[in-house]
Amino acid sequence: MKDRPDWRDPAPYRQIQSQVSANVAWEFLRRNEQYQQTYRATIRRSRALADRVAARWGLRFRDRSFTPCP
Repeated sequence: MKDRPDWRDPAPYRQIQSQVSANVAWEFLRRNEQYQQTYRATIRRSRALADRVAARWGLRFRDRSFTPCP
């Protein structure tokens, strides 16, 4: 049987304690398969629709971190 990490061991969680709650929430959300599928499907259709989907999932972005290509 494969060794599993001990979820009771506090050491791996120390880094999380110093994180902002929004960062921790994002780490969980980005691993959510339903979110991934929804985002992939909408980003292909339009950026505006993807923004609405992001808002539905509770995501808020101050500014885009990319420059749109012509």
